[in-house]
Amino acid sequence: MFDLILITILKAQALANKQYISIIRLLQHAEIDVESEINVARVKKQLAAEFNFSPTAIIEIDNYSYNKNDVFEELDNALFADRMAFHKAIWNNKSVLGFLEENRFSFTEFNQEIQGFYNKPELDTFISPYFAISFNVVARNYINALQFDDLGYLLSFEGFILGADREEAFRSIRIFIEENIRLLKNTSKDNFMMMRPKILHWITSDWSFFVNNLPDDFYETKEDLIIPLINLTVSIQRTNHHDCKAVSFQLNQIDEISSNLRETITNNHNIYTGNTAKTETSSGFDYSNFKWIIWVIIIGLKIIAMGGC
Repeated sequence: MFDLILITILKAQALANKQYISIIRLLQHAEIDVESEINVARVKKQLAAEFNFSPTAIIEIDNYSYNKNDVFEELDNALFADRMAFHKAIWNNKSVLGFLEENRFSFTEFNQEIQGFYNKPELDTFISPYFAISFNVVARNYINALQFDDLGYLLSFEGFILGADREEAFRSIRIFIEENIRLLKNTSKDNFMMMRPKILHWITSDWSFFVNNLPDDFYETKEDLIIPLINLTVSIQRTNHHDCKAVSFQLNQIDEISSNLRETITNNHNIYTGNTAKTETSSGFDYSNFKWIIWVIIIGLKIIAMGGC
């Protein structure tokens, strides 16, 4: 029994690591009517003949490669009739198809087409592993190009990624943020000019939209990022005031953070922009103490919850 469960899990993981490729293209290539009810036995026989013409058991159509094992695994799926409806829905929406097959993303077109996919749990379950793969690739491309606005728009569709698929989907974003937290923590007033090229995107880019669109999975990581950014502005407010204000402007647009962080950001920004008395001084955060306070609050809430059960 354990071996059977393990095999099932491994198959599911293997599927989750495959880029989506539409079976509709293959069926149409074989002149199979996809609008009529599919006779799976007949389709398998017809496709077997198609694959027999290929010495590698791979059919190439418009630069897309169809592997016999993968195709027949899909056809043998007990839920193939339901899945066929999902395949057709994707095929008929070319922006969604381009995203899943080629990792292409254009917010306007994609947002218009994806509306028909909302509030359909079965479709979400089907599309989630494929969506996660493309999401991670597109996110990585935007990160490499420092296109934070586009990354923020991409994140507005994170609801289509379910359960365990979210780890794969957010991999590139998480690596990027964690690496930048490390860089920011290691930046001080004394080494700022040396470190500046490595953190320049936090100074010259509009990144608040991206950070605000991070899903709840990143709540703690988001605050871990905000704290060294606050501390950076405090440390360079006199030596590099222009850079300080640029970072503070983005920080001041961040929402859904703890009240302590919000108050500190607002007070500091008022000082940097001259909206408070000159005698007031900006303040940073002791990272370890802040994390300890958050932990105490979490423990307290758990105790209260346990008492209410």
